[in-house]
This record gives sequence, structure tokens and C-alpha cells, in this order.
Amino acid sequence: MRSSNLLFSCVHLTVTLLIIAFGLSLVIMPYADGFRLSLAQFFEAKPAFLFTLGLLIMGSGVFLLVAFFFMHKKRYFKVGMECGKALIEESIIRDYVAHYWESIFPGKPYDLEIVLSRGQKLEIISTLPRGTAISEELFERIRRELGVILARRLGYEKEFILTVTD
Repeated sequence: MRSSNLLFSCVHLTVTLLIIAFGLSLVIMPYADGFRLSLAQFFEAKPAFLFTLGLLIMGSGVFLLVAFFFMHKKRYFKVGMECGKALIEESIIRDYVAHYWESIFPGKPYDLEIVLSRGQKLEIISTLPRGTAISEELFERIRRELGVILARRLGYEKEFILTVTD
């Protein structure tokens, strides 16, 4: 998992737990007369707390919105060519790799993630379909054939990282 996804997952978990806790407190509220009265008196005595709480929630929402934008920003792979440079969108690389993966494991579900890191280093992260055991020969075939596809169709001739998980 990429570090940006890890941060976003932690924030997502925190917000989810807060929403569940808020919902649970609203469900319990009709049966807790003393708590309801104390809560109403607290908010009546300290209205600035509501303002601060509102700013905190609004700030969290803006943070999540900005993080979501940066997480889904398109990334491009630059290919140097004799006539200039070309930009290849990450989704095109994903389509080629997904098509190849379908040819190796037809009709079997898998997860696929393409990561373009600094220096235009390509990392392909995928899971094996259930019930598939990877052998050294299969892994070498995938590495060789993917290298040919990336070189011929996209002009990517650098070393790439292939991460296959169960």
C-alpha cells in the first residue's frame, strides 16, 4: 500500500469511528434524560464550543477534500523519443498490464495497481487469483512478456518492479 493511501485510510477510519460514535450517542439519547439535560445546559453555557467544534469539523472536511484531490491526481510517464517527448497517462499503462494479466489468468479476479514513482520508475503491484500458485517459470515468463509489452507499445525500456502478492 502506498504511503498516501495509508494516511488516507487512517483518516477514513477515524472519521468512520467518529460517525459511528455520534450515531450511537443519538440512538442512546432518548433513554438518557439526565445526559440530554446536561448536554443542553453545556451548549447553552458555552456557545463558543459549538463554533470551535464547527471549525474543527469544517477543517477536517477541507483536509479530506484536498487529500482526495491529490490522491486521484493523474500521473504521466514521460517517454523520450527522437522527435521530442510524449506523455503516457497512467491509465494507459494500467490497461496494457490488465489486458496482459487477463491473458495469463482468464476470467479470474485480481487486484492491480500501477505506481509511477520519482525518476519515472514503474511499479506494478498485483495479486494472484485465488488458487493460483506462482512458479519460478511463470514469474519469469510474466516478467519477460511484460517487459516486451512495455517496451514495444509504450517505449518503456527502464527496469520496472513487479510485486505479486497472494
